[in-house]
Order: sequence, then structure tokens, then C-alpha cells
Amino acid sequence: MERFIPRLEQRLELRLKLLPQFWQLINLVQIPITQLKEKLEEESEENPLLELEEEEQADIPEESDFEIEEENAWWEQRVPQTSVDEEKKAYLESLIIKPESLQEHLLKQLFLQKLSKKNLEIAEQIIGNIDEDGYFKGDISEIAKKYKASKKTVEKVLKLIQTFDPLGVGARDLKECLTVQLKAKGFTNKEFEEIISHYLTELATHDYEKIEKELNISEDKLQKFIKILKTLDPKPGRNYTNSFPSYAIPELLLEIDDEGNFHLYLNEREIPKIRINKNYLKLLKDPNTPKDAKKFLRGKLKSARELISALEQRNKTILKIANFLINYQKEFFLNGKSALRPLTLRKVAEETGLDESTISRAVNGKFMETPQGIIELRELFSGQIKGISSEYIKEKIKEIIAEENPSKPLSDGKIAEILKQEGIEIARRTVAKYREEMKILPAKLRRR
Repeated sequence: MERFIPRLEQRLELRLKLLPQFWQLINLVQIPITQLKEKLEEESEENPLLELEEEEQADIPEESDFEIEEENAWWEQRVPQTSVDEEKKAYLESLIIKPESLQEHLLKQLFLQKLSKKNLEIAEQIIGNIDEDGYFKGDISEIAKKYKASKKTVEKVLKLIQTFDPLGVGARDLKECLTVQLKAKGFTNKEFEEIISHYLTELATHDYEKIEKELNISEDKLQKFIKILKTLDPKPGRNYTNSFPSYAIPELLLEIDDEGNFHLYLNEREIPKIRINKNYLKLLKDPNTPKDAKKFLRGKLKSARELISALEQRNKTILKIANFLINYQKEFFLNGKSALRPLTLRKVAEETGLDESTISRAVNGKFMETPQGIIELRELFSGQIKGISSEYIKEKIKEIIAEENPSKPLSDGKIAEILKQEGIEIARRTVAKYREEMKILPAKLRRR
């Protein structure tokens, strides 16, 4: 297997060098404000041409105070002078182990596959639409349309990615995630698949008797399955995810004036800024600066400008998405969760011209201070059932339960019937799912 590693690294390096600014933007977009300053501090430590704006810049020394001998000595330390030095530096850098993102981990496995150029691009698009938990959040039809391929082809590529490590990655929902892991581990029992497909709610509420009765299986067999189930990971991507701190610092501020006008601002106080260090810029223009030093500085200046541009683009991207979300969800900010409109990543992509995967990264871990309190941008998205927001349905379920007779609480099936009378057709299992998400007990435990 070792003989493939150099080739893999060359292919990966080639792909990532094609659009370095794009990848830099992607990396910055997904970083929350709490980690952004740390990231920029690291960059400024590695690049002398960069500095954080909050740092006070020293006065530029007069030429007479800056001895050429000292300058040359400094550059001898900063700039590799020989190929031996460069090799030593490269070796030392290779010893530094950097955390690998889920996308990077998947791309490495992807480039080991023998795929056509089109299928490789489809696979990269799929990987770009895999969220931090390892789930595929894209749209098969949209990807097929974008690359002029059949849905069957896109499905086939997705199935290939689902064979990658970690097990279960690329699944579209929990059922598929668990099924993929079971099959990979050699468990193809039809009863197991039936439990995953139709009885996850019963497993979560420990209603084992119902499962045993309806599937006609023994208690021992069910317990064996539960033991196997506990070895599976419902969030296969989490080991590669940067965990956000438990506190939230908003990088966006929303104000509503007395006339009902909305005003959105970047939280300038918290968002770090970087700039070009003028002292080193002057050295670059100085005719007395050694050639090797100038070459070194030019490379660092180019990197610095690219990072500053990517940071500006990051902030513009987040602001653009937030502006659309605010305009689309105005009623939510005025009237609360029950007024949240159905909204998907695809809808935002169509309206903003941005890629769905970029939007997904931009709203994850980004907070906004609003009249409704501090919220994460992704809270403004809502799934749909025939055009009705899932948040709206949850509010209706909550209202129905609040009005029920405490001595005769309503079952999930009865709640589904009441919703149907109001024009909302959903299955009993969906009612149970929403109820559990709201931390509301089942009927038998609500009786008092």
C-alpha cells in the first residue's frame, strides 16, 4: 500500500493548488468567530508581512538606525540559504501533524479511486455537501443537472463515497447511516434492517415489547441487535469536526428600528482584522535588501494579500447570506418561531448565486444577535412537509398537547389525526419524532 502514497500526495497537492484562494475562502468561511482570531494569529506568526490590526505598529526606523550588517544577519536566519537548509526545513515541517478535516480525509480516499474526470468532479461536489456530522445534505437531481449526468450516475458515485472511512459517511439520514454501517460489518439480517427502517422511535423509548410482538422475534435476539447497534456511530463525521465552544459570540448584529426597518451589521468589535506590515513592505522596496530576502518577501506578500482578500470575501459571503435570511424570515423576527417559513439550502443558493456547500459552511457555528435573542444562522432553515415548516408543525403539536386532558393524554396517532383535520398530513412516527425533538414525553408518561 505504501507505494501509492507519493502518487496520492502529488494528485492531492495538484488538485488543491488549482484554486488556492477558493480553498482558503472555504476554510475561512467554515471557521466561527471564536476560532477566527486564533487562525489569523497563527497566519501572522508564519508570515512576517501580516499583522493583526489591534497590534500597535512600531515606527519605521530611520535608515541610519538600521545597519546593513544587522539586516543581513536577520535575513540569514529568516531565509533558507542553501538546498540543504531547505531540505532540513521541509523535513522538520513534515514532522508537524496538522488536524485533518473530514473533507480532506475523504478527498485522500477519493483520489485513490479510478474515476472519469466527470465522476471525480461529481464526487468532489458530493464531498463538499457532506456536513460536520458526516451526512450528505446535497440534492442528487441538482448535482446531476449541474454536471449533465444521470441521477443513476450520481447515486453510484454517492454509494462509492459511502464505502469510505469513516463508516456511514455520506448517508442521507440516520436510517441509511446505520444500514451502511451494518452491511459493512457483515450484518445483513432482514429483521435488523426492518427495525432500523421502522422502529427507531420504539428503540429510543425502550418500547421493546412492541418490536418483539410485531416482528415476532425473541427478547434475546432483540437484545443482541441492540448490542450491535451500540457499536454503530450515528454521527460518523464528528471525530473530524472542530467543536465550537459552549458560549456564542455573535458576528452579526440585527436591529429593528421604531418604524420596523431592519438593520444588519457585522460585529466589528469581535471580528479580527489583518493588514500588511509596513516595516517589511519597506524592506521589500529597499534597494539594499538582499535578493533572496526580496524573493522571500514577495512570496509572503502574495500570500498575505490572498488571505486578506479571502477574509474580506468570507465576511461578505456571510453578510450576503444573512441579509437574504433576514428578508425571507422577517415574520420570524417579529412574531417568533411559529412564523418561521420553510427554507432550504437550495432556495438560498438559487437566490444568492452561492453554492449549497458554501452556504452550509457559512451558517454553521455563526451567530447573530437579534430581538429574538442570539441565534445560530442555521436555525433560520426549516424542513418542509408539503410547503409547511416543520417548526410550524412542532408549534401546533405543542399547542395540541397543552390543551389535552391530563388524565387522558393524546397518543401520537391521535395527534396526527387532529393535524390531518387542520390540513397537515403527517405520519404517527413523524409526530413522535417532532415530540421527542421538543423533549415532550409520550402519552403514557404524560398521564397524571
